Amino acid sequence: MDVTLGRWIRRGDDALGLRANIGRPTWGPAAMLADLELRLGLPRDEASAGERVLAFTGAARKLAQATPSPFFARSSRVDREGTARALLEMRDSLVEAGWRSDVPVPDGGPRLSALAELDVLAAVPRGRSDRLAAVAGELARVGDRPLERLALLDPLDAWPGAWRTIFARLSALGTRVEAARLTLPGADRSSDLGFAQAVLRGESPPPGKSSVARRLQRDGSLIHLRAPTSWELGEATAALLGARGSAPRARSVVVVRAGDPVPLESALVAQGERSQGRHASSALRPLLQLLPLALSLLFRPRDVHHVLELLSLPIGPIPARDRHALLKALSEAAGVGSRAWLAALEKLTPEIRERVAAWIEPPSFDRGEGAPREAVIAAIDRVRTWAAACRQLPESGSLFGPLLTATEVLRDAVQTDERDRLSASELDRLLAHGSDDWSVEHGAEQPGRAGHVDSPFDVLAPRPVVILWHAGVDPTTPPRDLFRRAERDALEAAGIRLAVPAAELQSRATAWRRAALAATDLLIVATPDTHLGAPQSVLPVWDEIAARLAHHEILVQPIQVTAEALREGVASWAVGDTPIAEDHEPLSLPAPGGEWRVDRAAADAIEAATRKLSATSLGSLLGCPLRFVLEKAAGLRSARIETLGAGPLLHGKLGHRLIEELHRAELLLQVARVQAEAPAILDRLMIEEAGPLHRLGRRGNREQVRRRLLDAAVALAEVLVESRMTVEGVELSLEAADGDGTLHGRLDLLLRDATGAPVVLDLKWGSGTYYDQLAAGHAFQLAHYAEVVRRARDLPALPPAAYFSLSGARVMATGVTPLARTTIVRGPPLADTARGIAVSLEAVRAHLRKGRIPATGVGPEPEHLAAALGKPSLLTLPATSACTYCDMGAVCGRAWEGLA
Repeated sequence: MDVTLGRWIRRGDDALGLRANIGRPTWGPAAMLADLELRLGLPRDEASAGERVLAFTGAARKLAQATPSPFFARSSRVDREGTARALLEMRDSLVEAGWRSDVPVPDGGPRLSALAELDVLAAVPRGRSDRLAAVAGELARVGDRPLERLALLDPLDAWPGAWRTIFARLSALGTRVEAARLTLPGADRSSDLGFAQAVLRGESPPPGKSSVARRLQRDGSLIHLRAPTSWELGEATAALLGARGSAPRARSVVVVRAGDPVPLESALVAQGERSQGRHASSALRPLLQLLPLALSLLFRPRDVHHVLELLSLPIGPIPARDRHALLKALSEAAGVGSRAWLAALEKLTPEIRERVAAWIEPPSFDRGEGAPREAVIAAIDRVRTWAAACRQLPESGSLFGPLLTATEVLRDAVQTDERDRLSASELDRLLAHGSDDWSVEHGAEQPGRAGHVDSPFDVLAPRPVVILWHAGVDPTTPPRDLFRRAERDALEAAGIRLAVPAAELQSRATAWRRAALAATDLLIVATPDTHLGAPQSVLPVWDEIAARLAHHEILVQPIQVTAEALREGVASWAVGDTPIAEDHEPLSLPAPGGEWRVDRAAADAIEAATRKLSATSLGSLLGCPLRFVLEKAAGLRSARIETLGAGPLLHGKLGHRLIEELHRAELLLQVARVQAEAPAILDRLMIEEAGPLHRLGRRGNREQVRRRLLDAAVALAEVLVESRMTVEGVELSLEAADGDGTLHGRLDLLLRDATGAPVVLDLKWGSGTYYDQLAAGHAFQLAHYAEVVRRARDLPALPPAAYFSLSGARVMATGVTPLARTTIVRGPPLADTARGIAVSLEAVRAHLRKGRIPATGVGPEPEHLAAALGKPSLLTLPATSACTYCDMGAVCGRAWEGLA
């Protein structure tokens, strides 16, 4: 067998432009190692990186206990798993160099001695370095020649000692071991590309040509393509290939994907080309988040966002049909243990309730003190048992296998850990270092796609077109010298030969030059100015080309092209007479309609839906009838995942619950007891229903909200006592007849004055918005509540009604009320607003009965309801008042206004 071997080769098949022949492979170390193991009858098993790191963590801990202050002691105290990973990297580098822990290195120093002790203590699970050492040892005992020829792409100094030992042994067995000789003729010397390749090789310019004659011709064979972003760069690159007639084909184009391949891949597919596919590591794969989420819920206060994430996973331990009710409960009250949460649990079967209790409500522990080892193991076992059961399902092994492996590795690490309790941060580190081998394939390759490699080391043969894509980043890990000069000298004296960093850097530079020299027709060096917001520099190979050309008094500016220039045709020379871009008239988006039409049957159904109205649905109907029809009559809702309340919405709900709990405890009319007992009640509610306020970094916000709500509770109690009020109900539901329908209201507070007359008090978090509503006569929600009470209690007139601002601790109303400390707002009486509601409601119903549905808030000049119905006497709510919390913008057209 004739093998070409490269230190950093990842691929070696026909995708590189090689005419692969049986018995003449091109391999990297992994493939070569596997072949030798097969020939020698050695096992190929290898532990995961996470498993090996955690094993080394335990060894480092034992050595630190037995040895006073080893060299890694300070680092280990800060991050013991991260330190163990660095120590393991050093150990593996030594093993690859031919080191054995049982053979002392004279004058090696304390670090090498400590690594030897660690290796003995750890009994490190096998890695690639151990496989390599086993092959080197076994090869010394065989007498048959395994290979005929071995051609090395990299100098010996770039290979660690164990590989050099293998090469020497193969040579002794009769294998011809020699430097590889690649033939890369490059482009014609008369072209820009050929000339640049000549100077890149170090050749002199053609004789007899003056500096003027040597100016680049701008023939489009060598292009440095720039664009502001990766996505613009991908579109420009794909369009440039298409315009040249160089449509990507498996044997004509090779893309060296130095950076993110997705923008170029998407652009090529958009032009009808075959998918190159892409592979990426992902620690965010939804299923693999189950283990960290399960562990995070061991600590209090429970992060309600993590509960939301666990319930939102596409696949999880709680059945999908039951998750929806729990998610809805979280959106109503952002916490586990709230009244909404308990009500949702009651609707579940006993089996599912037990499952929810185990996964989401396990015994919790203080974050700082940590969770007992037994509780952590129980949580891991819960994930492991579930994953093992799911793995038995058809076609699910690849999905659950990585999760099962991660649980086993982590369980072993926790089981052998000497700490009785593990904090949240300690578990995070164990997870980070023990579960990093997960990867997921994104997209499959298709036949006929452009050739691609992820490293310039894989480009070994000529190709008509070479694209150095995203060339501001070198995808290969730069070599690091892990050892000091004295340690290297001691290792070298002992026959342990580490790879030489300078030789590795030279191999890297040679690989990039080789990729540039492989092009025979076109070389595109594609570099974005920024990627994901980070500035990108040009790859050194381009700097080398530019510097060598400058040495011959030739500048590269003429062959530097921007995506904008290609779009505008300024750089048409790059593609001959074929335009790179074509102008098209912009396509217009559908114009939002101010009115929708339906047939009679639909109109009757819609009109029927208006016969039972709450304050919320009334606001929707009078703000935008189309929104009401879509949400209430048609039953449409957003498909987005339920979200947790935040900001004023969350604070307002919390304030409502505090007042409700004070009333239930019969404290609301006792100022002193409110002052004494409200803090404990509020603290409990904040845990149960305001989980977002307990996240890290929210302490200041939490304390501010807490103080405001406590002040508001005391102020409200004082107002009620001074006004001689009694409380008939809190969160009280009332219904009243309205012609053929009913009006419904859920009143925050229904009070009675000294005479027994009802008074409506509506709780709000803010004050400015509601002050303005009262002043403008738009407090329709407050007027609706008062009207429901009037009808339900058969009163001759509207009862007094007011807003109470929780953040400002004040009462606001438009007229005189029996409530003390009321801020009187100059505005129309609430009775006028109620009459306007009645008239507007009847007008809307009449319009809907005709099958005509107004859509307010859309169009160049959005109309309010009165204008839409052609009745100036109606309520003139702001045109977009119903749009603030509406999810139907993509249906009515508001979401795409201004995008054309």
